[in-house]
Amino acid sequence: MKQYSLTEEEKKRSLELFQELDGDLSEATKKLFKDENEKGSTVRGRALRKYWVEQGLNYRTKVKKRVVKHFLTDNEKSFFDFCSVI
Repeated sequence: MKQYSLTEEEKKRSLELFQELDGDLSEATKKLFKDENEKGSTVRGRALRKYWVEQGLNYRTKVKKRVVKHFLTDNEKSFFDFCSVI
């Protein structure tokens, strides 16, 4: 797998973009590298994401988090039924 290392200038600019774009990784990657085809999943985008994580920054992406569904057990259902009677 290819790796990319951010230059000191790119690191400095990335922190400015983090503030400007409220942590939007996709937009920051496009602006930092001046390329509309760049995104957070490219080699340079992953380098940017890694740097932000190292700095303790919480970035945003367009990928939605997976929702885990929880199904009630029969005991939990009966408890709610009991509570609604009271």
